[in-house]
Amino acid sequence: MRRLIYLSSASVHGQSPATGVDETTPLSKRQPLAYNSAKVVAEQQLGRLREIGRVEVVILRPGIVFGPRSQWTGGVADEILNGTAYLTEGGWGVCNSIYVDNLVHAIKLALVAPNVDGKAFLLGDAEAVTWRDLYLPICEALGYDLDGLPTPKMADAVDERPSLAQRVGAMNSYQSLRWIVPRPARAAVKAAIREMRWPLNTENPASYPVTLERALLHTSSYRPPYARAERELGYCPPITFDEGCRRSVEWLGFAGYPIDGRSRHA
Repeated sequence: MRRLIYLSSASVHGQSPATGVDETTPLSKRQPLAYNSAKVVAEQQLGRLREIGRVEVVILRPGIVFGPRSQWTGGVADEILNGTAYLTEGGWGVCNSIYVDNLVHAIKLALVAPNVDGKAFLLGDAEAVTWRDLYLPICEALGYDLDGLPTPKMADAVDERPSLAQRVGAMNSYQSLRWIVPRPARAAVKAAIREMRWPLNTENPASYPVTLERALLHTSSYRPPYARAERELGYCPPITFDEGCRRSVEWLGFAGYPIDGRSRHA
């Protein structure tokens, strides 16, 4: 058997999916964010290739993948430290989290599960959590007060984007360095890229761009189910959300972030 496991994203259903969405819900390429539409196109193209090919295709749709080297761990820590972190409407929305080891577990299951060719599977952690739950251990580990983060309104969100050349240049330059050099050196690189990408006024936090993507994520009200993955892949997340947070904070310390040893997550 030859099988391709394609890592798509739960964002094919949108950053704030409608109630009742699951793997049987038709996908639309007309979404407010280009990233989502691109993921939909990729899934559809894979489906067409599968029809004429001999390689089985299984599509996994994880939500917010956090843990070592994730933008939702290191990236959030960077934002907290440089003063650009925020939680739209307080961050009380549903965070469809999945710790990276749980995603790896699902990939291994998808490689060998029978009768799953051509199917898509939503994935997540066992616990229902909010964005505040994801940010809290990182804030505490860095010695910051979660309630001190700005809480802009949904109405403040803008879909302002840098040019394609800027995005590609920034991604290639920063992503190639961010996890292989010491954090102080990364900070200098990231600061330069950030200034190119967003015109921030560090004296006025209200001027930080509240992106449409983050605003939709932070205010999501529905958690897509992973019942199909449980039923057909045998998926049961081996790592709890709390343990994932503890491991994430431990990695932040290893990566050189200024972790407060008194934190309960350290």
